[in-house]
Amino acid sequence: MNRRHAFDPENVRPLSPSEFAFHGFGEALAGIEQRIGGASIRGGEPRVETVEDAVFVPSEHHRVKGQSQAYGGIVAADGQPVEAAQVRRKGRTPRRELAAPVAVDPRRELDETVVYLGPLFNHFGRLLLESLARVWFLAEADPALRVVFDHPNTGLRTRTPWVMRILDAFGIPAERMLVLETPTRLRRVLVPEALFEQMHAAHVAMTGPFREVVTRIAGDCGRADQPVYLSRRLLTSRQRPIVGEAELEDVLRENGFLVAHPETMTFADQVRLVNRHAHVFSSVGSAAHSILFALQRPELHLLTTPEHTSANYFLCSALAEAPTTFVDCLGTGHRPSFSSERDAGEGGRRGSGEGATAVGSGPQATPQLVEMPKVLAYLDERGFLGRRLRASLAGRNPELRERYDEAWLFGRVRKAAAKQGLGLPAEVEAEAVEASRTSWPVCAVLARYYAWSVRDPERAEDLARRFVELVAAESDMNRLAHYRSEVVGMVIRVVAVCRNDVAAQLAKVVEERFGTETVGDGDEADDEALARVIRRASRQEGRRRDRRGPNLAPETV
Repeated sequence: MNRRHAFDPENVRPLSPSEFAFHGFGEALAGIEQRIGGASIRGGEPRVETVEDAVFVPSEHHRVKGQSQAYGGIVAADGQPVEAAQVRRKGRTPRRELAAPVAVDPRRELDETVVYLGPLFNHFGRLLLESLARVWFLAEADPALRVVFDHPNTGLRTRTPWVMRILDAFGIPAERMLVLETPTRLRRVLVPEALFEQMHAAHVAMTGPFREVVTRIAGDCGRADQPVYLSRRLLTSRQRPIVGEAELEDVLRENGFLVAHPETMTFADQVRLVNRHAHVFSSVGSAAHSILFALQRPELHLLTTPEHTSANYFLCSALAEAPTTFVDCLGTGHRPSFSSERDAGEGGRRGSGEGATAVGSGPQATPQLVEMPKVLAYLDERGFLGRRLRASLAGRNPELRERYDEAWLFGRVRKAAAKQGLGLPAEVEAEAVEASRTSWPVCAVLARYYAWSVRDPERAEDLARRFVELVAAESDMNRLAHYRSEVVGMVIRVVAVCRNDVAAQLAKVVEERFGTETVGDGDEADDEALARVIRRASRQEGRRRDRRGPNLAPETV
């Protein structure tokens, strides 16, 4: 291996809290300032490492403790992982990265030079910050060189159309991607330095490729004084809901804001959006990272909470040179966040005793509640609150608290339902059981919890029958669409433990209430999973009827 462009470790500028503005943090600001002090912007010339006779090891061939949720990558001929090709976060290499040495057994060989660009994610934020962190090198590389990504997600879902459109904008059309699904020996691999390290550091050159994309897509884009709000409201229950966001949107619209839903827009329109508006409002989340595409340095107003304000937001604002105010106005309704529960050692495996490993969830998994007085005070202070009719009504809806309690319970049970053997704290389980009497989302996720995590098929079946009754009466199509993906995942687990007739009823009501004709276009993978479950339940019910005979009464449910 040889190195080109030695990196000067002294060319580092720590971020300072004085570069940002804050509203409403109070005593929590001390922790935020400490987080900022741990992040830095690097300079110097980025480096490229050349690896001769390398081996590419895809994710599915690298397992950690028997699990396949591990990243692949590039190793040298002796099996040693190439440090420059590793993903680094928080100043260190995650445990899911390749460990030295790796036993490699190449299934094929390619006599060509390729460029390795790291993992390819189908998550918007990770795509921008990690999958595109090495594309700077393509501007000086031979355009005939093919590029290689690792695919931590399943291949088909990683190469989704919106991902491919973004890659194409950055000079990586589909025909330039070399998709390697087995360990492959490569004559030479060029490994550009990653210019963004999540929660830790970024290089000043990171924005270069982003600005080139903007120049092509929105170079002549005009600018308006109208502020824009990037909403999360139409995202699914898998993507951290913000309860009260609809009410906030009403206030913003009344005061002249444009409310935009980025996931419904083309990539080009999203780029134009952040370049057309002098003020961009967003909650913490991947959409806020779109500020990297802003050429005209709009002012960013980030609605957040201390726990959710990672160093990534400070790094992106500093790279984009966008004045940013962080507004502490999103809470958890006085409930614990899932990460604080984890840190306290609660929610461990059943029967494992005190101090057991808790549910492994990050703070971003906890649903949030708009603390309306705080956000309204900020809007008023900054002169954005000219009309006050909606503002006077916002936050007074007693259903907001009920909706948040449901969302919190749903998310908390979902975490426990994700793995076998994980138990819920007794008080949370009791509250969820009570809520399941009227809430079909909680009923659904609790059924999965009993079916999969604690292996109690009788309780799972009881909840499945109740779910059938509750969801059949649901008339809110937006609510059905919001929970669709989660319900499909529930059905997959619960159908397997139910009697055939209950499984058939469950599959039928889910097809009727969550089919694409009912809730609109769904995720393709969810559609396929739902179709498989329906076919399976139908076959099971058919076999049950064959055994009982055509003239016998159905089993009592």
